[in-house]
Amino acid sequence: VNVCFGNAMSFVNTTTYDRGDLSQLEYEWNFGDGEQSSEASPSHLYEQPGRYEVTLSARDKASKCQKIFSAFVQVYHVPHAKFTAKNSCLSEGVVFSNQSGISGTDGLTHYWNFGDGNQKTVNEIIFSKNYDRAGSYNISLDVVSSNNCRSNISQIVTVYPPSVGGTLEGNAVVCANTNNGEIKLKSYTGQIVHWEYNDGNGWNVIANASDRMQYAGLKKTRRYRAKVQNETCDPVYSNEAVIDVSSSLEKGKWEALGTVCEGADVSLNLLEYQGTISRWESSVDKGATWNSMPVTSSKMTVNGLAKTTWYRVVLTNAGCGSITTDIHKVNVTPLPKPGVLTGSKAVCRDSNSGIILLTGHVGDVIQWESAPATAGPWTVLSGVKGEKFTYSNIKQSTCFRAMVGGNACQSVYSNTVFIRVDEAIKSGELIGGTVVCKGKNSSHLQLINYKGAIKYWEAKEDD
Repeated sequence: VNVCFGNAMSFVNTTTYDRGDLSQLEYEWNFGDGEQSSEASPSHLYEQPGRYEVTLSARDKASKCQKIFSAFVQVYHVPHAKFTAKNSCLSEGVVFSNQSGISGTDGLTHYWNFGDGNQKTVNEIIFSKNYDRAGSYNISLDVVSSNNCRSNISQIVTVYPPSVGGTLEGNAVVCANTNNGEIKLKSYTGQIVHWEYNDGNGWNVIANASDRMQYAGLKKTRRYRAKVQNETCDPVYSNEAVIDVSSSLEKGKWEALGTVCEGADVSLNLLEYQGTISRWESSVDKGATWNSMPVTSSKMTVNGLAKTTWYRVVLTNAGCGSITTDIHKVNVTPLPKPGVLTGSKAVCRDSNSGIILLTGHVGDVIQWESAPATAGPWTVLSGVKGEKFTYSNIKQSTCFRAMVGGNACQSVYSNTVFIRVDEAIKSGELIGGTVVCKGKNSSHLQLINYKGAIKYWEAKEDD
């Protein structure tokens, strides 16, 4: 009779007695391990595996006659079922370590139930199994010895889905320094280990385990990513979110430009600005209304500028909006027009005066000039300005003209006025008078010592 250790052995008493009723007998069992029993058919639990000789003594209570029977029993070693298996990632497989054993030399067979409907006899100490899907599995191991003694153990093993980095949302273009926003991580699997950022000098860790990342006051373009790990699975990274930081807008300054003449070609230049030039704008009514100009460079040439004009530039940057530069006023001086000089006349020497007047001119009268003839040479009349020139006591015939000009414009000359100076008139002396005969006579009269032109002669008869 054999039994596995840990199980009680039941003894069946098959004693027969041909002299009477079995109730007349008393029994004594000796189990071979120092334990005894007086029961007819006892059960006994051995404390150690091994081979034991069991004896049964049957004795008549009255006559004390007895009979002894002995037999050997074997208590077999029972295997010890034990294994380890750690929770694992679906992509990696579960590693099993079979640590089962048995005392003695009995052979063992290992029956595995992997909890996914698959059962298999595996006698390797260490092996791996891949599962088709993530989940928790009840793994059981049944270890059976060659004497059919067995031990069983079970353990829950969890197979995790692989880490999924997810998707970052929140890409943005912002303005340097004056920015703030949030990046969100979606559709990830696992736990967020931390966030990382890169300003162009490598990745840096941010101790943030939430699915949101706030930023503010960035000075340069920054990339973000999140590190995600699902339990024992390898960590992975999300995609990268980019916060593109644009330089802040700066108005810059205008290159200096003085007053220009009407019709001049003008070069305008914006310096030291930051941003992208969206357009230029111009106004001829002091900024009351603005006209858009499709110019996107920092320099612009205006051909034939006709009047004073105000300019400004609209600067933009993605993320920074737009600003308008300071207004640049270009002063335009009207093109000078010489006008018309009037006042030409003949005057008498030493006793003359008059006014020469300039009308219809555009621009300032810069100076007056005089010359003995239109061919010159011309002499500037000191201290004489304005539209009117008054002369007196001119000694000789003289030409006059006015110079008209404007700031930044080339001066022009008016027409020429000629004042002719004649000598003073002297009547002279008439000679040749005589007495003649009435009716038939002739004589010669002569004017001498006179000045001036003889205009006509006159005659008068005496009464």
